Amino acid sequence: MSRADVHESVSKFLRERQLLIMILLSLLLLLAGIIPGQLENHLFLLVGIAAAWLATDDSPKARRGILVSGVVVMLLLAASFCLPSDLRHQLRRPLGIFLLVSTIVFLVSCATAILKRLLSAKSVTSNEIYETVNLYVLMGAFWAQLYSILELLQPGSFAFAGSPSDPGERLLYFSFVTLATLGYGDITPRIPLAQNLSIIEAIVGQLYLAVVVAYLVSTYIMHGMGSGRGDS
Repeated sequence: MSRADVHESVSKFLRERQLLIMILLSLLLLLAGIIPGQLENHLFLLVGIAAAWLATDDSPKARRGILVSGVVVMLLLAASFCLPSDLRHQLRRPLGIFLLVSTIVFLVSCATAILKRLLSAKSVTSNEIYETVNLYVLMGAFWAQLYSILELLQPGSFAFAGSPSDPGERLLYFSFVTLATLGYGDITPRIPLAQNLSIIEAIVGQLYLAVVVAYLVSTYIMHGMGSGRGDS
C-alpha cells in the first residue's frame, strides 16, 4: 500500500465522525473500571464535549449551545478544584447540583443535535447506525446525572453493596445497567422517586432498542440488499 493510499484511508476514517465518537465513548466506558471515579466523570465530560464538537461541525447553532454549556461545566469543574477543601465541602451540595444541571443541559444539547440529524436523514447509512449508538450512550449518561442529583438532594436514595466513599461515582454504572435492564442487584433504588426514575429509564431503554435501533438497522440492511439487486 502506497503512502497516498494510507493517507486516504486515514482521512476517510477521520471523516467518519460518528464512528470516531463511538470509539471514544466505548473506550472511556471500557477504561472506567481502572480510572478513579471523579476523574472518570471529568474525562467523560471532556470526551463528550470533543465528541459533540466533532458531530456538529455542520450546525453552527448547535455548536454554540454545546460550546456554552461545555464551557460552563468546565469552569465549574475548575472552580471545584481551586477552592480550599473546607470551602469546597461547605459548597458541595449547591456546586454539585449546579454542575449536574449544567451537565444535563450539555447532554440534552448533544442528544438533540444527534436526533435532528437522524430525523432529517434521507437514507439510513452506517453513519446513522453509529449515531444511534452514540445517542444510547448519551441517554445512559443523562440518567446518571438525574440519579446523582437525587442522591445529592436526598442521601440514601440508593442502596449500594459495600460502602463506596462517594456513592455518586457508582451511578453511571447503575444507569447503564438499568438502561440495558440487566438488574445485577448490587445497587438498588430505595425511595419511590428513585424507583420510578429507574422504571422509566428501563422502559425508555427497551423501547429505544426495540423500535428505533431495530428500525434503522433493518432499513439499513434492506437498503443494502436493494442496492445489491440493482447492481446485479
